[in-house]
Amino acid sequence: MNVFDIIALFIFLAGLFIFLNIYVLKLPSTIGLMIMALFLSLCLLSAGYLIPSLKIDAIHIEEYKYADIIYQIVLSFLLFSSALNMDFKKLAKHKKAVLVLATVGVLISTAVIGTSVYFMLGWIGIELSFLYCLVFGALISPTDPIAITEYIRRFKISKNVEMKIEGESRFK
Repeated sequence: MNVFDIIALFIFLAGLFIFLNIYVLKLPSTIGLMIMALFLSLCLLSAGYLIPSLKIDAIHIEEYKYADIIYQIVLSFLLFSSALNMDFKKLAKHKKAVLVLATVGVLISTAVIGTSVYFMLGWIGIELSFLYCLVFGALISPTDPIAITEYIRRFKISKNVEMKIEGESRFK
């Protein structure tokens, strides 16, 4: 199995999952796809335990650089397609609000999440440096521009607010 077979398999599974989500689950696409991907992963792991010949060997998985495929190919197309729909002239009108939301929002979210994780881990008896908790908070604070765009269009909010939120989610 080469890289193009794996890409074709990913595209097929994504299409199948999107179809199932639209017509069966009827959840927001990011949530539906994540649930189905987790379910597929659990099925594969269970099949490997029940039938040892089907167990996926980690050595073979490392031959394929999935992170490179996801980050350099799939994510590029997703971000490019969502940026195509953005009106950059309107975005320029809201640049101050976008910059404030992108910087101050990440700082506040990082502090809240990092502090919460630090105290929750301490509460259950796991000692972790506060700095590591802040790094974790900074890693998960940025919003997903693709998911944000979908929710904005679903709720039909005003164009000014839409532009500010979309711009903020792309500049985090």
